[in-house]
Amino acid sequence: MNLDKTKIPLTTLVLPMFIENAVRTSLLSVDQFMLYAFSEKAVAALSVVNQMSFFIQTIYMLVSMGASIHISQNLGAIDGKRDFLAWPVLSL
Repeated sequence: MNLDKTKIPLTTLVLPMFIENAVRTSLLSVDQFMLYAFSEKAVAALSVVNQMSFFIQTIYMLVSMGASIHISQNLGAIDGKRDFLAWPVLSL
């Protein structure tokens, strides 16, 4: 089967991301409710850690998106010129 990947509906692409975010958010909420029974300081500490981990995940996501855009542009170039920086990333 030769499927045209440009005709994939947007909901097919967005649905897994939405489910992942919903599961992550619900897990953090359950963690906070469980720690609230222990102490309020533990809930405050969890909130600080969640903010820092979100920031670190955002940085990693930005770097990976930038690298994938850079690699795809260099590999898809019509004139055949490729940037030498893209090849070490491909070997990972």
